[in-house]
Amino acid sequence: MFITLFIDAIFYGIVMLLVLQYYYKSFGDPWKIKTMVAVLGLLATIHIISLFDMMYGLVITNFGNFPALDIMTWGAVVQSTVIYIIAFIAQCFFVKRIWSLSQTTKLKLAFTVPIMVLSTSGIVSGLVDTGLVARHPRFSRLSGADIHPFKMTFALAAAACDISITAALCYLLHRSRTGIQSTESLLNTLIIQAINRGAITSVAAVLYLILYLSTPTDAWFMIALLPMSQHYVISVISMLNSRVTIRETLARGRERSDGISLPLGSIQQSKTVEGGVHISTSVVTWEGAPNTHDSDNVFNTDNLKVGNFR
Repeated sequence: MFITLFIDAIFYGIVMLLVLQYYYKSFGDPWKIKTMVAVLGLLATIHIISLFDMMYGLVITNFGNFPALDIMTWGAVVQSTVIYIIAFIAQCFFVKRIWSLSQTTKLKLAFTVPIMVLSTSGIVSGLVDTGLVARHPRFSRLSGADIHPFKMTFALAAAACDISITAALCYLLHRSRTGIQSTESLLNTLIIQAINRGAITSVAAVLYLILYLSTPTDAWFMIALLPMSQHYVISVISMLNSRVTIRETLARGRERSDGISLPLGSIQQSKTVEGGVHISTSVVTWEGAPNTHDSDNVFNTDNLKVGNFR
């Protein structure tokens, strides 16, 4: 438990730093996104407070009272509930990004429906697990036969959902490649971010499942389970904050495009001056540059296609 508390406290510090960065940068996001960030930060705070409450009960209140160490405090029940809620919110956020990136209704449904089924399965099984434990709040109940299937369902659903989100984002971003250097650099950055996001959360879910199956009575699985809430919050807010890097990449691309003539839609002007010297100039403009302050355009590369360069 001490190891878990130490790890969770470190990740909570990262979460608070990202939340402060988000509001400091004053992104022009709609109120729904700003509210979501505030709710995630609040839930992460509730999670760490409940974890400290659980540890206080184990090492201070019930010090030396070994039979009482099996009794769960309110913090132990609350922190589990918060984990499942945060995971669901984060997964819904990325489902919305996938929906925005998909260009056809068929593609939207093909990607988002299976992911939402997995996400819903995860939160339902997690809340049922918490409800069963809350009826008889004892740590020895965590390895009970009636709870075992729900814990496995949550772990499998969370891992499958995060892997599916990563695969969908990578596929949709890869389809947006145009061959333009600045666009390729931006897409590579977004794909790496998507892979890193999915790797952290899915590995944590798989590790939780492995530890729970191997040592269900020793609570080693808590090392992977409890920090998962912070992992999900970090994945969402870091993706929102990454728009600063995206904007800088786009700015560098526009600078490199100065003086470059593209065959599609380039505006060419020419004139002949005295002495028979023929002078021609080309002007390249970039229309519809994405608003990097808009959260719906975090992954939206529609405006980076060749047709919008002229």
